[in-house]
Amino acid sequence: MLELQRISAGYGEVQILREVSLEVPAGGIVTVVGANGAGKTTTIRAISGTLPLLGGRLRFQDEDITAVPAHRRVERGLVQVPEGRKIFAALTVRENLELGSYSAKARARRADSLERVFHLFPLLRERIRQPGGTLSGGEQQMLAIGRGLMALPSLLMLDEPSLGLAPLIVRDIFRIVAEINRTGTTVLLVEQNVQQSLALATRGYVLENGAITRAGSGEELLADPYLKEAYLGL
Repeated sequence: MLELQRISAGYGEVQILREVSLEVPAGGIVTVVGANGAGKTTTIRAISGTLPLLGGRLRFQDEDITAVPAHRRVERGLVQVPEGRKIFAALTVRENLELGSYSAKARARRADSLERVFHLFPLLRERIRQPGGTLSGGEQQMLAIGRGLMALPSLLMLDEPSLGLAPLIVRDIFRIVAEINRTGTTVLLVEQNVQQSLALATRGYVLENGAITRAGSGEELLADPYLKEAYLGL
């Protein structure tokens, strides 16, 4: 579904990613793990089109999208849920969700999409008239994921969805990510939470200093002695 072909990217004169290649097959959950500063968010931004490439190519659903602008990528089903949630604090839960369905295709299915989001996140239905800024951190993360789903993604990219959340909320978020995948949405997950994110993954990659250093199934990577020592403290 998605293929990164030796992509490089960075900010100004600072190069972060160095010829990163990975694949996200349709129907799976692919996890990219790495420490803070490894280049995970830069990878997501390069894929979504909010950060231009310095080199390499991007292919999505058998099309070269390297030069396709970010909003057109969303219309094609490539949707990012950003790190830090980035909800609109002064807007209600409903208004935040509706902003996710801005394309013509998504607007036409807005009512069905709202019901899907409320099925996954019943608390959002209860908070539908509340300003987004009054929600707890976990509820805001649910809202951010729900807003992404409103865009009708075929591939949903989640950037650090567990960041800053309590362990019980993190467990719920990963459970819902698995449910989103089971209902037909391919997922690309970038995370510092190595244990739980790789436990979900059909395939995983380790990103270190802007380069892929290891790849395999989630199970294989969790059994890797280097990862056990470097990331799991075992």
